[in-house]
Amino acid sequence: MCNNNLPVWILEGIAMHDGSAQYGFENVRMFESMTKKQVSITIDDLEKLDLSSDITIEEVHQVYNTSYMYVKFMVETYGRRKFMSIFSEAGKKPFHDNTLNEAFESKNKETLSEVFIEILGKTKEEISLEYLEWLESQTIGN
Repeated sequence: MCNNNLPVWILEGIAMHDGSAQYGFENVRMFESMTKKQVSITIDDLEKLDLSSDITIEEVHQVYNTSYMYVKFMVETYGRRKFMSIFSEAGKKPFHDNTLNEAFESKNKETLSEVFIEILGKTKEEISLEYLEWLESQTIGN
């Protein structure tokens, strides 16, 4: 649907949201160590955590757990239909072939920025601030 035009974090976030997490936190091993502090980062900081680099298992968990929480936030805040519009709108953008394009992930981050403005009317920074406020009301970890 998105034509491979979105960053890994949002793709993994929706996979966790619609896959493992639908069975509840208590049934997802990766969520066992999730704390509010761990997932209290901006989209910009999340996008700096590169899963293809040499990162720790704690950082891997941070990427997946934070990605999941951002998706959960957007679905609850904007509704499922509007959230899924992010994917369809990204699919209308020029295709970023990851095998031929060294700037694949940076192009996908740019596409997401454009799509957030087009669909949600907000920048990544504005969405990050909303997310961090929403997160305060959530009951998870510490």
